[in-house]
Amino acid sequence: MLFQNVSYKGNPLYVSSTYNPPIHPSLQLFEHLCEIDLRSLNTLNSMDVGQNLSRDKNELLRSIQRNKAIRVMKPHKGGGVAIVSMELCNIKMKNILEGCFYKRASLNEFNVVVVVLR
Repeated sequence: MLFQNVSYKGNPLYVSSTYNPPIHPSLQLFEHLCEIDLRSLNTLNSMDVGQNLSRDKNELLRSIQRNKAIRVMKPHKGGGVAIVSMELCNIKMKNILEGCFYKRASLNEFNVVVVVLR
């Protein structure tokens, strides 16, 4: 008979959803910036970059990097490095996120970003 040796496990009436709600613009921007950073890290590691800082300056940067009370990050405008205390950074970020410009994102939006980045 036809389909005699075929076994199907699962509910034939159930079809899994393929709908993903649209990504919030802030998360989409975050995803894009993360991708750019990851791609730049990949190209930097593959190239042989010569040192342009003295040993003393490198040791100073490493000590700042190890200090958990200091946050080192890229500034919003221009080039360079911004060095801020973690306490001040956390207060500023909390004030920004509690403002009227941001809203809570759903767990589904974060999961979609994780799947896209993989």
